[in-house]
Amino acid sequence: MYRICVFILLFISVSSYGEVILTIDPHTNNAIKGHLELDRLKYFNVAHDGDHFESTINDPNRLKTYLDEYHMSLGRTIGLVNSWKNRVAEDPARPGYMDIAKFKAIPLRDFGESDDFRKRWPNLDVAYHDRHSAYPAFIPSYSAPDREGEHYPTDVDAASDMAVGVLKERFDDWNRPGTYEIVNEPHHTVWGMQVFADLHAAICRKAKQAGLKTDVGGPCLSIGYFYKKGYQGLNNITQFIDNTHGQLDFYSFHIYDYLKWDETAQDFGGEVTAGLPLEGVLDAVQNYTVNKYQKEVPIVVSEHGGYLYRDGGNFISKDLAVQLIGPGEGFEYEMKRRSVHCFLMTSGVIANTMTFMQHPHIMRKSAPFILLESTSWSPNYYASLLVPEGFKKGNAWRETELINFFKLFAEVKGRRVLSLCEDPDIQYHSFVNGKNLFVAMNMAPLS
Repeated sequence: MYRICVFILLFISVSSYGEVILTIDPHTNNAIKGHLELDRLKYFNVAHDGDHFESTINDPNRLKTYLDEYHMSLGRTIGLVNSWKNRVAEDPARPGYMDIAKFKAIPLRDFGESDDFRKRWPNLDVAYHDRHSAYPAFIPSYSAPDREGEHYPTDVDAASDMAVGVLKERFDDWNRPGTYEIVNEPHHTVWGMQVFADLHAAICRKAKQAGLKTDVGGPCLSIGYFYKKGYQGLNNITQFIDNTHGQLDFYSFHIYDYLKWDETAQDFGGEVTAGLPLEGVLDAVQNYTVNKYQKEVPIVVSEHGGYLYRDGGNFISKDLAVQLIGPGEGFEYEMKRRSVHCFLMTSGVIANTMTFMQHPHIMRKSAPFILLESTSWSPNYYASLLVPEGFKKGNAWRETELINFFKLFAEVKGRRVLSLCEDPDIQYHSFVNGKNLFVAMNMAPLS
């Protein structure tokens, strides 16, 4: 006998679909390309690098809930080389190169972790991506066409020497990045440039020569809508794959739903990629690389979710808030107002994650764009899991409803078992852990 745990992740009227039949055989394993056990480190991650994670939360009960009950792991952070661009010196014996001896002499910074925190993972497996214009001025660079303030190195050997130096010297085997994307969301004018691809290839190659276990890839595109114009949009990434000869450790992009209030329909509409469109994107990339390079390539999605846009920033406007929620003011009302965006973001994250879970053989890492907190630069930022009371730095934390993603998947683990549903609009997964059967279902809205 199995204890059945069913998670219906997006509640809508089942009657709208007619009868939905899901058949489950908990005795039959259903591995995908040899991947049987659910690897939670790939999917259920908060956007944080672990640096002073415990002291930031500063609440033993909340910390225990996140780590021991929700089994939350770490996702992504931005900045690697960029963190050092103004702190390194040029090597007088090698103009254009970082002085590695001086760099190595800089003491390692305290990561602030307890012994218990360190023992939870052999490696934090955080996805790092770097900022634009990340390299110091002494390394020659070029500007992105039509984006003069965005610079990339022309001397890829000097740049790769610095990048690998940072990866090697500023981390240990526990906190060293699991994956590294050379630049976060580069301008579209550089996507097809050979010198841009050569930088990625050089860093990837040199990291392997240094014996580092960090996977290196890119191009970390800002969009993943490769199905556009009859899949002509696939060229956005395949040209980069070709320019790197399909030899990077992984290839990457970000994916978001972009949603806007439709006054006529009295509902949120827009560009929805989560679900079947994303399935098509993943399949298209693999179809291309199998045909051309006789292999499937790993994929990293270091940001994903759902945006509310063109209406009060990433929150619903005050006028729309009155329409949907009613009038109000103050911190509690603002938390209600942001809950609308939290629902849209969480819905996109759930649908994306359900898709990624269907492709464990190619998904290297996915990270929802759910930051742990953002008080150092924007206390009321829209994508924060924790905000200070009153949005005033130093106050006690208040959870936003983004926590629901981690709550919903908290118990899901174990081996994948056979389950079948003929409705293509239903996302579903079934796992058995001991005597517990977990069934996760997501019902996509009808078009």
